[in-house]
This record gives sequence, C-alpha cells and structure tokens, in this order.
Amino acid sequence: MLSATKRRKLTLIGYVLSVALAAYAGLSFSAHLLNVAATLGAVLSLGLLALPAFDIRPKFVGIVVGCCAFFLWLLLILTLGSVALFEGNSALTVALGDGQYCEESIYGFVAGDSGEELTIYQRYLFVDRQLYRQRNSQFSPNPEAKNAARWRAVAAHCQKKINQTRGQIRHPDTN
Repeated sequence: MLSATKRRKLTLIGYVLSVALAAYAGLSFSAHLLNVAATLGAVLSLGLLALPAFDIRPKFVGIVVGCCAFFLWLLLILTLGSVALFEGNSALTVALGDGQYCEESIYGFVAGDSGEELTIYQRYLFVDRQLYRQRNSQFSPNPEAKNAARWRAVAAHCQKKINQTRGQIRHPDTN
C-alpha cells in the first residue's frame, strides 16, 4: 500500500507526463483557456515535485540540488511567459468541413522573427488533433513540413478561405 505522499507524487508525475505526451502527440483542447489551465497545472505540479529536493541529506547537497531544481523551474516559467507574450498573434480559424479546421496565426515582433503559421487539425468534440503544420518565417529557413505534398491542396483551400474571411472583416473605423 502506497502512502498518501507517494500517491500524491505519482499523481503529479502522471499529470505532467500526460500533458507533455498530449502536446507531443499534437492533441489540445478546442478551448484555448483549457489549454492554458492544463499547462499551468503541469508547471505548478513540476514546482511541487521540485520542492522535496531541499530535503536531501546531507543538508548542503539538498540546498544545492533544491536551488538547481528551483532555478530550472523558474526558467521554465520565464520561457512559457515569453512565449505567451511574443508568440502567435491574430489567429484566425476557419472550418474546412468534415470536422477539419484550419488556423492561420501571424506572428512577429521587432527584436525577432516574423511570419505566419498554418495549422490544420481535426476536432473531436472538445479535443483537437493536429494534422499538418507549416511555418513560413521571414527570418529563418522554412523547412518543408512532414508529408507536405499530401496536404498541399488542403492548405491551398485553407489559405483561400482564410483570405476570404480576412476580406470580410471590417475595421471598426470604416463605414
């Protein structure tokens, strides 16, 4: 029988691994807020998992290992914060039919890269599975995405629908 502390630790590890594996597999929630909540929960779980490092004996080793774990956790938070601030602006999503959706995100800022990112995904109720992703960077080389030939026609159809939608969006200052 596992103690409550070990069960709690295993639960936190399982949660962090499930969020990481879902992101690696291209799965996400269709609601952006749920993705943010899941990511924040995983980051906080990692912080809770790092705290027991301070209890390692001898005390000096515990302090060194605990500080290293804390600073790695802090680096993760700062990295996610900077990605949240500077990545993915003005996303536009259009339906392609058969549960497929296409999203174009235009990104860029003065001190770094700019371009657009095209993502095609399949929606199952409230979970999205990424099918294709292509980044067109104005700064760095644009490697062709995996199985790009298969998705080229769908991506062209997607781009056409996005351009039509952007053409229909009116600026609030215009009549």
